Amino acid sequence: MAGVFALRIPPVNKQDIDGPGLRKYLCGSFRPGAGCRKPSGEPMKITRATEYACRALRFLNTQDDDRCFSIQEIAEAEQVPVQFLAKVMQSLTQAGIVRSTCGKCGGYKIRKTPSDITLADVFVAVEGPIALNPCLDDDTPCTLRKNCRVHDVWQELQDAMLEVLNKYTVEDVAPNDEDQPL
Repeated sequence: MAGVFALRIPPVNKQDIDGPGLRKYLCGSFRPGAGCRKPSGEPMKITRATEYACRALRFLNTQDDDRCFSIQEIAEAEQVPVQFLAKVMQSLTQAGIVRSTCGKCGGYKIRKTPSDITLADVFVAVEGPIALNPCLDDDTPCTLRKNCRVHDVWQELQDAMLEVLNKYTVEDVAPNDEDQPL
């Protein structure tokens, strides 16, 4: 029996999903005979949310003041949009990586020791559990796993990515005195 996958698709206009429009909507591009592909030359990337989370933590880690920093201060220093950063900081707060304080002197502070926060912790806080392919997601049973020769490749790739993300901490990526501000 084949596995069943549920997709959450936001509402769209009917004309957007007729014929090849559905494929284009789901895949982000459409070329006859090409299947679902990213446009040629567009690499796989870390999301802006993860990048902004790392930059915000880098900022908080490099501050000597023992105080909370407002979302505006962090956004201005790291040159990121305030509204977007607010959502990112909410994810980091929910994961227990930063502490949020309300009020006139409120803002954000790193909750844990920066050397105890791995980049994997940051990635998972912002993006959710890492599963490079649906067959690697523990919540999605893969009926093809026993006979799939590429599954082990995806698993090895995911393990290597997690190994690197777990190797480096917020402390490791903080600029030192010789570094120029980004």
